[in-house]
Amino acid sequence: GDTRDHILRNSRAMVHVHQIAGVNAVAPQRFALAAAYALPIITERLNDRAILTPGNVLESDYHNLAECAEQWILRNDSRWLEDFGQRLHYLLCEQYPLRKCVEGAC
Repeated sequence: GDTRDHILRNSRAMVHVHQIAGVNAVAPQRFALAAAYALPIITERLNDRAILTPGNVLESDYHNLAECAEQWILRNDSRWLEDFGQRLHYLLCEQYPLRKCVEGAC
């Protein structure tokens, strides 16, 4: 609703922690939501990044994730972080939107 929209529009980044230890997979809905809002994702390490690269997502191991997120969010030049969000948005919303991927799989 409106509250979630407001929070997402005013967030600097989205942090992704795996729900199950040892299952280091992309959470598609979280990544899609972050991309829709051009929010950078700071994620726990992924086993298979597929089209995600170090240029469009930030990764850290679990034990350093909070410190990594804090360093990026508090960085003096916020454009670096915003650029990750813009690149994620371009990748998932323009280059590979859901419709294109579904139709391409048929």
